[in-house]
Amino acid sequence: MAEVETSLLITKLNIPPTRSQIVPRPRLIERLNEILSYNLVLVSAPAGFGKTTLLSEWAQQSTQHTSTAWISLDEGDNDPIRFWDYFIAALQTIQPNCGEKILPWLHSSQPPPAESMLTALINELSTIKRDFFIVLDDYHLIESRQIHDGIIYLIEHLPTHFHLVIASRADPPLPLARFRGRAMMLEIHTDDLRFTQDDTANLLKEMKTPLLSVEDIVALNERTEGWVTGLKMAALSMKEQKDIPGFIAAFTGSQRYVMDYLMEEVFQKQSQEIRDFMMKTSILERLNGPLCNSLVGREDSRRILLSLEREHLFIMPLDETRQWYRFEHLFADLLQNELISTYGMEQVLALHRQASKWYEDNNLPDEAINHALAACDWERAVRLISTLYEELRILGEWDTLLKWLKTIPDEKLREHLRLYSQYAFLLAFTGQLSEAEAILGYLETKILDDTTKGETAFAQGAVYRHRGNIESCLEMFEKSFILLPQDDVMMRSKVAVNIAQARHRIGHLEEAEKWATLACELGQQAGDISIVCLALRHLGFIAGYQGKGKQAVELWKESDELAARTAWDGNQSWLGRAYYERNDLDAAAEYTRLAIEKNATVLLALLLQAKICLIRGDIAGADAAMEKMDQASHRPTVDTFWYANYIASRIMYAIRRDNLEDAIMWGEKLPDIDSMIPFDRYVPARLLLAQGKRKEAARLLQELYDSFSQSGYVILVRDARIYQALASDNEEEALEFLDEALTTAAPEGVIRPFVDEGRLLKPLLEKALAQQITPDFTRKLIAIIEEEERQRQARKKASASPLPQGLLSERELEVIKMLADDVSNQYIAEKLSISLGTVKTHVHHIIGKLEVRNRRQVVRRAKDLKLI
Repeated sequence: MAEVETSLLITKLNIPPTRSQIVPRPRLIERLNEILSYNLVLVSAPAGFGKTTLLSEWAQQSTQHTSTAWISLDEGDNDPIRFWDYFIAALQTIQPNCGEKILPWLHSSQPPPAESMLTALINELSTIKRDFFIVLDDYHLIESRQIHDGIIYLIEHLPTHFHLVIASRADPPLPLARFRGRAMMLEIHTDDLRFTQDDTANLLKEMKTPLLSVEDIVALNERTEGWVTGLKMAALSMKEQKDIPGFIAAFTGSQRYVMDYLMEEVFQKQSQEIRDFMMKTSILERLNGPLCNSLVGREDSRRILLSLEREHLFIMPLDETRQWYRFEHLFADLLQNELISTYGMEQVLALHRQASKWYEDNNLPDEAINHALAACDWERAVRLISTLYEELRILGEWDTLLKWLKTIPDEKLREHLRLYSQYAFLLAFTGQLSEAEAILGYLETKILDDTTKGETAFAQGAVYRHRGNIESCLEMFEKSFILLPQDDVMMRSKVAVNIAQARHRIGHLEEAEKWATLACELGQQAGDISIVCLALRHLGFIAGYQGKGKQAVELWKESDELAARTAWDGNQSWLGRAYYERNDLDAAAEYTRLAIEKNATVLLALLLQAKICLIRGDIAGADAAMEKMDQASHRPTVDTFWYANYIASRIMYAIRRDNLEDAIMWGEKLPDIDSMIPFDRYVPARLLLAQGKRKEAARLLQELYDSFSQSGYVILVRDARIYQALASDNEEEALEFLDEALTTAAPEGVIRPFVDEGRLLKPLLEKALAQQITPDFTRKLIAIIEEEERQRQARKKASASPLPQGLLSERELEVIKMLADDVSNQYIAEKLSISLGTVKTHVHHIIGKLEVRNRRQVVRRAKDLKLI
């Protein structure tokens, strides 16, 4: 895959330099030095308490023994792609090339799930042998749930020598209680950051205030409650005060008072020249000399910036060379309010326009767009976004594009039909269907060029796919492919692989194969390995459905080898399924483990894990896998087809557990057969068989057989024949069905579809063997079925052994009986007149004594032991 180029502000990765007049905080530095015992450090306090200064001082002091990376976050980092770009770039400041293999997939047209990429990153970090930290400063600006979820995953899987530090004005939306309970987190909060009397004395000394008595220092510290910003403002004002005790007595340390006081006693006492400079440059996130010169029409802005720093006027450097600065956040807010009050909104908008022009001239397009939007200069914003759109679309920074486009009034976007169409594309492919449909409806009334028509058709197809209308989806995708320019191989490769997927889903295997092959060729031309890998995956699906299992395995392995050393989520689930069918359970289990670790096609992987656990007698492991499947089914990436697969999996699991009641319950949730993945379509018939409705099952299976035969689904024809054999009342007919299935499966060594139904199928297999139907293969199947049944009976006998006398108390037996009624702990507490905590203790003890994992398994085990 081609090298990924991203536009990042290097100053955001600099550890803010410590100032010469900094007040040492040895007590807090000592606490931070305990970080090696924790995965996470949280420094949480309101603005002005010195979070950044403390962490900067600590990072500078810890460089002898450890390495520290830093990210100064801003609102633009809410795009997950951009956030992880900066995260990897920060890591590269301490470990060159770290994360390089992940970047191409992060920016690919078909990026894998975030957890897959983070798993690859964590594996890479685990190879670093020294302790290192990464500081996320101003984390309160991050609102993206995707980013928070990624950070949670990262924290819970970090290598022991990697530590995350979060600085925020408020506690972030992370499971902090869980982290505390696991002793994973070191916390520093507002009370920890308050200046002590000694800290205050040191600050006043550094700021060269008049000599104060101990009593005055104590009083000032109490008035400000140790708030650093309040103390600094008081110190600045005291330089001109004659009555220091009187000044302190009148000084109120509340934030609102101090902010008002700052404007009156600090800001207003600056020269008009300096006040004007500070107000006009306050619209900037980051300041440097040339940028400020452009805004205020001066040539000496760098001199002024250095002077403001020397005078402690709430400005901080962002690099060691003092090229870039920023105002402290509270002060910047005040300056912006003063700017509006003094000059009015028209002047503010003009300043933003000028800033946008400077950033554009200096090749910083993101900042140019942000200031154009702040200036409400919609034409300029549209021009800049249109220029940058394709680059950011390819890089995957869709959230950033959507944020910008949603800022522009809709009537303005409608004047630019190409960009409006691209907006619809982003909305459709991020699942914002109603908004996308509104735009697409408007575009239908307009005359568009072919390129715009092609992009619009692709977006409409995505909407149809999300709605579950595959026929219309396919129609739009193919229309898009025809309309898109021949030289747009990037977009055409993406459309082609989506057509292959849609054709495959509706059973057009030959057409799907043609489109997947074309997508592979176009992906290679475009240099997009993700498209090539996806196309190879689909070719593997098609080969598998055509009964070419060995070829499918080779294609999936080729796809994975092509994407080696990347964050590609891979084909482990499908390889696991292929080896499962061959009864190579060790290989299947290993591929399944890798799939779950990578979060790849996780529903299929978890079902495979549950099936393997059942075969091996690990009931608790099987139940745990299915519970994880329950959770995974609610992910936003699970579309209607995969949700139907989840329901079908639940039905089959209940049947395997001989739990017909659960199977029927899940069966009521199953959608129409056309809304199911092809390899699940036999499940309704299997449920009918479990209910003893053989004639209904036979009718449905014949319909499926005819459909599968017409579509070329060789393996599904085989499976249909297996179940037709079980549904048939006529032994001769049943053996004919079974003969066809065995003859198809034997050359490929496909075993599990027969063995998984072994208890029902064994009598027919024995008759098939008597008639010399695939004798060697049939004999092998019978032997496996008999061996698994022996193992099952042995485990059943062992589990039926009575519990040791007195293992469970009378109270615990009472609790078990109530757990069987599926009532809450609170209900049990009320009924047994005991505390909620006591109930939880009883449940914990019961789980341990019965050697199970949860309440549901307690009930199941208790039934096996005839306790209930």
